[in-house]
Amino acid sequence: MSNNVTNELTLTTNITYKDYLKFSIYHPRKVLLLFFIGFFFVFFIIHGYASIPDLFLQFIYVRYGNMAGILLFDAFKAALTSGSLVFIAIFFIWLRVRKEYKSDRLIRSDISYTINREGINQKRGKSNMYIEWKDVYKVFEKRICF
Repeated sequence: MSNNVTNELTLTTNITYKDYLKFSIYHPRKVLLLFFIGFFFVFFIIHGYASIPDLFLQFIYVRYGNMAGILLFDAFKAALTSGSLVFIAIFFIWLRVRKEYKSDRLIRSDISYTINREGINQKRGKSNMYIEWKDVYKVFEKRICF
């Protein structure tokens, strides 16, 4: 008696706007972090340069506690300015994603996946893509991404 049971899993899904937005913001997160850090240091130097007269006076009058306060306030201003620029960049990403999602029918179409022992078959409309398991390098799931 032969056992002809095929272990196969078939999934059909589509990418929602919310999923696409999460992916599009998650993807450049390292660049946005470097953007924040770089601008933080630039603005810290700019705000610190503007505070040099205050720091010089504090050094003359030997009030080191106030010097730390001035530097901390400069760091706060730099973080606020850099954070604002990062939020502006995220806003422009959001605008681009919204426009792209509305205009691209392919993103909104259903995708069908068939997973079996040989590999993964992805079908979207008339398009069919087959991926063998030997071609899969790494698979992982992130909490925020699909």
